[in-house]
Amino acid sequence: MKRKKGFTLIELIAVVAIMGIMAVLILPKVSGYSEAAMLARARADFTMVRNAIERYDIEHNTPLEDLNDLLENKADDTIDGSRKGPYISKIPDFLNGVDDLNIIRDTSLELIKIIGGTPMIEEIPAVTGTDEE
Repeated sequence: MKRKKGFTLIELIAVVAIMGIMAVLILPKVSGYSEAAMLARARADFTMVRNAIERYDIEHNTPLEDLNDLLENKADDTIDGSRKGPYISKIPDFLNGVDDLNIIRDTSLELIKIIGGTPMIEEIPAVTGTDEE
């Protein structure tokens, strides 16, 4: 009787089980890196938006009421009547669906999103000299 070459069902099940265990152990580490990258991007976008809002406030001598005003070249309410802006090229993705935007003591950005009729408040800490996380 000739012996067939190949893997037995038990060997295949063992390999699949080992791969599953490895995936369970590795996945949290990988997802942690993507969350850290998203937070770093949100902080960089926050800094960009905060700086744009501050420039707008100084040049127009009035607080920003609509984020879309950062995208426009406006002259009607500037201090010297010259055309100012745009301050940013596009609204960052993390601001999609934001109904209200508050800068809190230049330390964080509070986003109020309406998700399914329920207001959700997210706070993104500003980048500081030291990161104590």
